[in-house]
Amino acid sequence: MSRAARIKSLLYRKLFHLILSVFLIIPFVIELQLQLITYYYLVLLILAAMLYATQLKRPIISMVISQALDDARKSIREQLVRVLSTIQRSGEGEVLFTFNKLESVFNETLNSIERDYEKRGGYLGVLMGSVGVYASYTAFGQLAVYGILALIFYDTFSALIGTAFGKHKLPYTSSTVEGAIGGLLVYAAVLSIFNFNILDLIVLGIVAVLSEAYGVEDNLTIPIFTSLAAFLLGMPTIL
Repeated sequence: MSRAARIKSLLYRKLFHLILSVFLIIPFVIELQLQLITYYYLVLLILAAMLYATQLKRPIISMVISQALDDARKSIREQLVRVLSTIQRSGEGEVLFTFNKLESVFNETLNSIERDYEKRGGYLGVLMGSVGVYASYTAFGQLAVYGILALIFYDTFSALIGTAFGKHKLPYTSSTVEGAIGGLLVYAAVLSIFNFNILDLIVLGIVAVLSEAYGVEDNLTIPIFTSLAAFLLGMPTIL
């Protein structure tokens, strides 16, 4: 796969990632009561677990949709042939060709969004992100925001920058030095809005880098270890 194709595929996935991350930070943005935040994350965790279990037990969503589209296409063809034979007009081939092309583009988009391991084992990233943030909030309270922001900004931009410009791998990982530095700078820039000490920002960024590159699942390790670092540094709540 070319670099341009990898970037396009990654953009689809990260858009999905950002949409999910918005749900993780909503309780702090709307200033939900602390007790309700716990229940909010618990509900998200249950929903993520249900999605994961569903994906394990059923065909992946692209296969289901593809089959539905195939059935619809066959039905439309039959109806089209019947109508054209009645009114004695041509054009069946052009219409079916257009429909097939649209179906192909749609399937390609779905395949780009789903990672390979998600096709085999369900939406693990969604479940692990929910577990990570729920654990972070349970252990560190509102400091979980640091982990959520790391998921939103560090994880997203490190992947995009690494895919676009990365040439040097971090030892024993698939992550790149360029992506790690780029993601760290973006994450630090976002946190700098709150006038933190530069050393604290660097430490948090390094923790995010190590959690993503060497963790068993970045959506799980990034929020937990970044929030833990904020706790150990004695950083204040920001939202």
